[in-house]
Amino acid sequence: MATMKALQMTTTQTLTLTTLPIPTPKPGQALIKVHYACIHPSDRLNAQGLFPKTTHPRIPGRDFAGEVIATNPVSAYWVGKAVYGTSGASLGFNLDGPHAEYCLVPQAALVEKPATLSMAQAATVGVPFTTALVCLRRAMVSPSDIVLVLGSTGAVGSAAVQIARAMGCKRVVTAARRVEAEPDIVLSGGEPVKELVARIGVLTSGRGVDVVVDTVGDLGLMGAAVELLAQKGRLSIEDAAGLLRFLEGWFGDGLLRAQDEGSFRRVRLEDSIEEGYKRSGEQVVIQMV
Repeated sequence: MATMKALQMTTTQTLTLTTLPIPTPKPGQALIKVHYACIHPSDRLNAQGLFPKTTHPRIPGRDFAGEVIATNPVSAYWVGKAVYGTSGASLGFNLDGPHAEYCLVPQAALVEKPATLSMAQAATVGVPFTTALVCLRRAMVSPSDIVLVLGSTGAVGSAAVQIARAMGCKRVVTAARRVEAEPDIVLSGGEPVKELVARIGVLTSGRGVDVVVDTVGDLGLMGAAVELLAQKGRLSIEDAAGLLRFLEGWFGDGLLRAQDEGSFRRVRLEDSIEEGYKRSGEQVVIQMV
């Protein structure tokens, strides 16, 4: 029997490297040879037992990029294709995720990897970009809107900035703590709420913003942002395959960009527990090939 290396949560808060049989696709499934898989903060929280819906034993992980090895029924179109994907609410929770050398996904969820993205880059975009797109869609963003993104330098925030611009929004106002990123509004001072209020007044000539995307979760900032909404303004607080297909065209047209490869650290699967799951605060991608 052919086997693969995989991370596995056998019980709550127990994550180990193990050897498992390579799964066989059932009807409607595709077998992916994983090339890269990202470790997101949600994956770390899942491994700590903080998602009650997760069933065990379970291979964690949500975002991946790889190659289709087999499908059931056989599809000459998909076998050999480079694909990328993300979870929604299934992979890593009640279905085995991609923190393994191979992973099963629904054939209907296969999405071709944009040619503009490397395999490593493609493995990082699923959760942040689909989350940002959901936020903006729920807020019914239109080209006439001024959009404020709180936390614009984070994974979801930076994706929201790019997507809002790709949507043709009138203006995107960025607010973040990282001064070196040169946001429109710096929130790292002693009174970030006052700075937010003052700068929005100047940047919008007192009009206010139409949409606030909050990826920070600071109650003081969020309360101030609500007060800064223009009349009929909207606040957004943060089918996955369909979202990725929607984003694919913008990646192909160069309107969206994934992180540069030098901005995240690659680790081998064998080292990913110590060097990925136990080290928060940086972007880590598991390299399988």
